[in-house]
Amino acid sequence: MKEGVSRDRVILEAASTSTRENLEFSVATLAERKISWTKMAIATSNFHTMRAASLARQLGIPSLTVGARTAVYYLPSAFLREFAASVVHFRRGTAVASAFVMDGWMAMSWYVLSLVDALRSTL
Repeated sequence: MKEGVSRDRVILEAASTSTRENLEFSVATLAERKISWTKMAIATSNFHTMRAASLARQLGIPSLTVGARTAVYYLPSAFLREFAASVVHFRRGTAVASAFVMDGWMAMSWYVLSLVDALRSTL
């Protein structure tokens, strides 16, 4: 109980291969053990909290997500991996944001090209 949670209240789920599976298997494990609960504490890496919380929300799991510190040497690869996973996870939002960025880029390009064309015609 060094950190405020007694060992008998922690259940390790080690069969999953993804965060989604981890959440689903954890809920199933609690049901199998007939453990009633109202809110799940999700402990994960600090760079992974947003996606873990989003997955829990999608699965209808009332939860609180807590991030643990990540070793500094691992942060660059961890953030790159999480960025790629987030693009896939939030694909609808990513598609919408990408469409806005592309539309803005095309509009700005059209505007710049029209200015260049106008400048050429005055020279």
